[in-house]
Amino acid sequence: MNQIKDALKNVQTQYIQWVLKNPTKSSDLESSIKLLSYLLHGQLKKSSVLLPELIYSSANVLGFFHDYLIRKHDKEVQGRLAGDHHRNGNGIMRGGSNEDDGGPSPSASADEVVRQREARETAILRIKSALTIVDYMEVFLEVSARHLWGEFGRWVVIILIQAIK
Repeated sequence: MNQIKDALKNVQTQYIQWVLKNPTKSSDLESSIKLLSYLLHGQLKKSSVLLPELIYSSANVLGFFHDYLIRKHDKEVQGRLAGDHHRNGNGIMRGGSNEDDGGPSPSASADEVVRQREARETAILRIKSALTIVDYMEVFLEVSARHLWGEFGRWVVIILIQAIK
């Protein structure tokens, strides 16, 4: 079982590295998947729109994931560059209020305020991400509900989705 986990982790790491090195190709992959969904709409029976909608929604979620990876990587790189800018060759901070001049250190309450703000921003980002994914999956969920439960089920799902939003 650990071998499977390690193999999956290795594939995930390689895929993330590929996306970061090839953002244009990852965008092309998303477009190709969307194109496949368009082609399937025309080829499948009229009653079978689940698969094309799932593929299209998946392409949108994949694009969202790729954008997240690239933003996260860019933020990490900017953070490292900003940290390097304020350090001398020995790794000691210099300049501004970060210089160790024997003055008072930041108060615990100021640190707590920063942690609370970061926690709030993280929560907001997670909520925005969840809503974005729900938005991308909305049509697929509606079509699935209609297929499984009829018009009534479709409207129940529409109402639930709108209530969540």
